[in-house]
Amino acid sequence: MFTGDYTRARDFSRELIKTSQPPYAIRDSVLLGLTERLLGNTRPLDEAIANCPGTPAEEIDRHPDEEVLHNGDYCRKILNLDLMRAIYIADEKPVPHAFKEMLAENATKASSFAVREFALEQFTRVDPDAAAALWRGLVDGSNVPEWGKEQAFLQLAKIAEKQKQWNDGIRWIDRYIDATSLPSESFTADAWDAIARQEEVVGGIDETYDLKLRLALGAHDFETARRTIEDLAAHGEPRYVVYVRSGLLKLANAEIDAGKREEPLRILGYVSRSVLSTMTSSLLADSRKRLAGTGEKRELQRENSPWDSQSRKPRRVTQPSPAVSKS
Repeated sequence: MFTGDYTRARDFSRELIKTSQPPYAIRDSVLLGLTERLLGNTRPLDEAIANCPGTPAEEIDRHPDEEVLHNGDYCRKILNLDLMRAIYIADEKPVPHAFKEMLAENATKASSFAVREFALEQFTRVDPDAAAALWRGLVDGSNVPEWGKEQAFLQLAKIAEKQKQWNDGIRWIDRYIDATSLPSESFTADAWDAIARQEEVVGGIDETYDLKLRLALGAHDFETARRTIEDLAAHGEPRYVVYVRSGLLKLANAEIDAGKREEPLRILGYVSRSVLSTMTSSLLADSRKRLAGTGEKRELQRENSPWDSQSRKPRRVTQPSPAVSKS
């Protein structure tokens, strides 16, 4: 099935179901229904979901903390996982329209919100425009858990980025930030000196900051980009240092492309004062070449900060966010 040979996958599933034994019978019936659906026959999958007995006892014993699913939701969960794997293997290649139909059905018909949300995440990967309407429905929907609304804000920001609706994306990511109380630390102007003295270490980063920075730069909203980098710097964690510096260089490049000179020159002067990793050194060299290509010949000066910052508390919205367009 994952290679696109749906007829062969259907024939294999038909043979498999004849000898299927617990605990695999439920999964085999879903797989058969999926392969039949891909060839235009909806009945086997509908029957598998309608007759689904729910989470098997042995799975409940193995995972006692997981939600026990009923009313066909366990089979919808299996279907979601099979579709997720198929989409991953497709690697952004077009998938059959039936994939979108099944995911849209699971995202709207499952009783379990977790099953619906997972289906909607996968639906977003194959049809972000259609998925956006469903995510927006969760924002003001009833019986939606707070984590579900938070996920809706984040996904809508990602979709807005794909659609190049930069300002809409900024508003959605701000709603996500407010809902999740990020960042929790206040920014102080002396953070720049601390960051300049730290070495870069390998570590992960919350995608929130990187996404908001991309949205801000896409909108040419350099003030929002600066505040986003300051929010990241406020954490003070060594693993964030490399991302603060790379964010600064992305901002400098965007400002250079926008015709600015003083602002990027100061940013590069600040980044250059630190001991940099090979990767950051390469990014800095590229930024210097970009600036030199504009005819700017001044040498970099050692800077204490990339711009004049004011200490401030974490950003919080006290009024509802502006209405976000549905485009």
